[in-house]
Amino acid sequence: LEDYLERFRRRFRKAFFMALAPAYDGRDRQVFAVFSMLAARNRVPLIATNQPLYHHPERRPLSDVVIAIREHVQIAQAGFLLAPNAERYLKDSREMARIFRDYPNAIENTQVFFDRLTFSLKELEHNYPPENDPGETPQETLERLTRAGAARRYPQGIPPKVAPQIEYELDLIGRKKYASYFLTVHRIIQH
Repeated sequence: LEDYLERFRRRFRKAFFMALAPAYDGRDRQVFAVFSMLAARNRVPLIATNQPLYHHPERRPLSDVVIAIREHVQIAQAGFLLAPNAERYLKDSREMARIFRDYPNAIENTQVFFDRLTFSLKELEHNYPPENDPGETPQETLERLTRAGAARRYPQGIPPKVAPQIEYELDLIGRKKYASYFLTVHRIIQH
């Protein structure tokens, strides 16, 4: 194990950290002590994490559903694939300081780690496959498909309450540039 740590430390230099993460299984104190010893002996800074899966404990059931979907099993059969408790939520700084009270350097290093990150969610681009028809923009294809679908749904004519809602939603999708997303969903449903 220490050979691996040394290799990673040399390879990643100042960007290599070891994470302390509670499992809440009654062994956290021992595990933290061993990791702390390994980190000190190998000159690897510790960081503190709760490995959050959701923002609030009440979201645990949704997390379980997502895990079951990812693993292609029913929730009742997911067993040990699911988190053993509802502790994997975003904890505030006071709670993290309490959990890692014996390792204040891990809390401090977590801030150092985050200060080094340069990623921003604004950098993400949605790269949807081209689903629009030739000669049309994605928005034009979506509008054409939406109007054709509305005509099939309402063969006697689109009700006066529905028509403005369709226009409002198409306008919103156009302003947000989400047409490609809806075309991808349309393709999946058609498939």
